[in-house]
Amino acid sequence: MSDRANTDAARVYRFAGCLLDIGRRSLHRDRLSIELQPKAFDLLAYLVEHRDRAVDKDELQAAIWPNVIVTEASLTKAVQRARLAVGDDSDRQSVIRTVHGHGYRFVAELAEPELLPEPAAVHAATQQPLTDTTTAPRNTLWRWPVWIAVAALTLVIGYGSFRFGVQTAVPSPARIAVLPIENGTGDSELDWTRLGLMSVMAESLRKSSLRVVDDGNVARLASVQASGGEALGADWLRQTLRQAHGATHLLSARLERDGNVYRIRVSVSGVDRGHDDALFTGQNLLQLARDAAERIALKVQNAQPSPRAAGAISDDPYVNESYARGRALELEGRCADAQALFAAAIIQQPQLLEPKIAYASCARILGQAEEAERVLREVLQDIGKRDPAAPATRNLKATALLRLGIVLNRTGRLEESDRTYAEAETLARELADPDLVGLILVNRAFIAEDRSQFVLAREHLLRALSYFQEARRSIIPGNLYAALANIAIDEGQLEDADRNYARAIETFRQVGDRRNEAMMLNNQGLLKREQGQLGDAEALHKASREIREQLGDRQGLGRVDDMLGMVHLARGEFDAALPRFESALAIAREGRDRFFEAVTLGDRGDLYLASGKLDAAQRDLTAAVDIFSELGNRSYYLQLSARLADIERQRGRFDAAERAAGVILAAARNEKLDIVEIEALNLSARIAADRGDRAMRIKRLREALERARAVGHQGETMTASIDLAQAYLDTNEIFAAEPLMGTLVDAPESYDLMRLRAAWAFARQDAIGATQAMRRAQALAGQRWSRADAALLERYHSGA
Repeated sequence: MSDRANTDAARVYRFAGCLLDIGRRSLHRDRLSIELQPKAFDLLAYLVEHRDRAVDKDELQAAIWPNVIVTEASLTKAVQRARLAVGDDSDRQSVIRTVHGHGYRFVAELAEPELLPEPAAVHAATQQPLTDTTTAPRNTLWRWPVWIAVAALTLVIGYGSFRFGVQTAVPSPARIAVLPIENGTGDSELDWTRLGLMSVMAESLRKSSLRVVDDGNVARLASVQASGGEALGADWLRQTLRQAHGATHLLSARLERDGNVYRIRVSVSGVDRGHDDALFTGQNLLQLARDAAERIALKVQNAQPSPRAAGAISDDPYVNESYARGRALELEGRCADAQALFAAAIIQQPQLLEPKIAYASCARILGQAEEAERVLREVLQDIGKRDPAAPATRNLKATALLRLGIVLNRTGRLEESDRTYAEAETLARELADPDLVGLILVNRAFIAEDRSQFVLAREHLLRALSYFQEARRSIIPGNLYAALANIAIDEGQLEDADRNYARAIETFRQVGDRRNEAMMLNNQGLLKREQGQLGDAEALHKASREIREQLGDRQGLGRVDDMLGMVHLARGEFDAALPRFESALAIAREGRDRFFEAVTLGDRGDLYLASGKLDAAQRDLTAAVDIFSELGNRSYYLQLSARLADIERQRGRFDAAERAAGVILAAARNEKLDIVEIEALNLSARIAADRGDRAMRIKRLREALERARAVGHQGETMTASIDLAQAYLDTNEIFAAEPLMGTLVDAPESYDLMRLRAAWAFARQDAIGATQAMRRAQALAGQRWSRADAALLERYHSGA
């Protein structure tokens, strides 16, 4: 080995599940390649190579940013990024420890490094031919090319990006996708079998311990293929099912009839090989479909056949057909009609679980959250009376828990929802279904993000990526990108959020998931509003609304109306915002969605607060606070409590406002709710300004700015910078305001920013610049423009 090779080998370190190769500038964690921002990588490498001592901050800044003057916030952010990449955080500090008053030290224990293969060897490994045998079913599965993994799975996550690393391809258990059934009988009365029989066969395969692609996902893709004509043929569907859902086999079938005898011609094919055909005949259509599915399960992967009692929904043909027809309608998006059929089956045989789960799913989609929760809890009680070891029982329980977790999440009971998801995750791991585990972890990441637990949210997502890799997905579920975008928004990393929303929208379109596509369009509109791009925001919300109207998604329409109301509020268009909020509120109440009702009440309260209608604002905000208290959502509860305290301030009740601000600030710090803490500090600063306490105003605004910078929230950083600069200008401290004005040079125009620029220009005796900036503020103000603003404009114009 050459001296250079020896040197490079000496700079490879293994610790805490990580492999750091300084020579190649690569970092692997838990077999995943992690792409780290360059300065964060340099910091990690420097600390590792100087692990014998604590490194002070000045030394780190000089080493990582040579000949460049940077703020301590840049160093803090690099430390955050490095900790995130190695699975550490500011609480655990098991890898990078803060040495207070000095700097940082690398404290993880080093192990002998496992050198990575040379790039040429990696390339050769990815070019190995696929193997296919007929004697061992597990070896007939397709293998995932590594170059697809690297190209398709690069994800921006907060400050850096995670990427699947190179792994040796291994056989995975079969996952079968059941395609819509072709109705070859010529009888239009049997058209329901296209999706109804598809669902029944998928359910029966699942009960036989075989992994099955969700039939809703298959139905959406089949719909996209049908609408795409010849451009999207069978090969497109095959490849998309493989890449997006890890399908190793496809089951297609044709239904025929001769008198009272039905025939189902079935073809099962591996996505990368030939196919096997079979014919099944019988007089009981639904039982025939289940029998065919059970025999197919045995052939595909030696799955265990399910007992007759578990394999059939019912011995009653009427109940069976009601359930199958309901599933067909549900998959077509006609939940109200489907729910009626599920209810009919339940009335006939209340002990059946499958119709109840389907009924509850439709209830949730229709906004009937209380009804959905009631039925799902009843199902879980009934499941508790069955054999807990039976795969069919565990499948049903995992499904019910997952759907209950969604209901609890949507109604704001985040802790209870997370506990429910965690139980479902345990079952999914026992069932050895990595795809399901990954999807549950994404849902848990959403909850962690809602609770501002961003490190935990990323840990869930990183684990989800590992499970999706195990499930052989090369198209990552769009919900994962959505979770990344939400985290980025909360931390103010708006460009990262925009990229991830775009990826989510693209993925949902690719797999035909229009409901989630509409949701992401709405979310991206929210992001554009945060960026000050109100025209783009409005266009995205309207595109989302169009899809929701086509789908008949009443609850979704309410969410879009709320977002459109927020766009009007940001423009100062109070009269246009009010009917949007009222529409959203009516829909939330119609669907008994308490969480969204509270959100909309809070938004309408903000509208009244901005327009000076304090009594109306207090009414709405109090009602919202009561609901969030009932739901146990502390973050929203405290945020809106701060708004109520601000009303007390505006009414001149400074002591009451200050007491409330202190309580909220203490709670936010104790519960680590960063945004709430910043809001409480801003409230305290406004109270100090009203009392003429200049020192306390500056102190609180500085704290707010430091906190916003520490958590990397760009939006809050910009707001705090504007407020602090204005505070300095109000006391003629031009030199103190100057650095802050420099940080706001590239900020998007807003009413508040243009008022600040006008004050800055006037303080520097630039009356023309002040007048121009104030006129721009007037154009952006809408109904916020006040007599005080008009007086300032006149003052600037006159130069007085």
